[in-house]
Amino acid sequence: MYNRLTNRIYGGFGKAVFLLGLLLLIPVSCSNSTAPVARGNYQTALVGHWQGTIGNYYKENISFKKDNSFKMQMHSGGFIGNTISQGVYGSASGTWKIEGANLLLTISKADNESLFNKSRKYDIVSFTQDELKMEDEKGDTSVFVRIRGM
Repeated sequence: MYNRLTNRIYGGFGKAVFLLGLLLLIPVSCSNSTAPVARGNYQTALVGHWQGTIGNYYKENISFKKDNSFKMQMHSGGFIGNTISQGVYGSASGTWKIEGANLLLTISKADNESLFNKSRKYDIVSFTQDELKMEDEKGDTSVFVRIRGM
């Protein structure tokens, strides 16, 4: 009887401490990903893999590296595919640069030869560690989310 009673008390207490610990960790782990990135940190925060969604099925991917190079996969109906050249799709790579609140992409290699040496500037509308919202010169916007573990 004594063992059953102590198991109930300490077993319940141990579970309560564990659950309380989890609840305390959740706000800490979530708070950083939704905080806006300071403009002075855009250069370092942009490095990584990002994905935009077109409708329900198609994806556009872009990876920014520390050396200011990028690789992207465009879709003909996508934000980047339509702003680089109307309805283009395929792969491209080149260099990227942050200028204030703007992202400048310059293509040096692409599946489609008409894209060589093309540059496009995007206004960064909002930027958190996990979400990047950009606007093109026509005022169209798109949201890209960070893909982790690639």
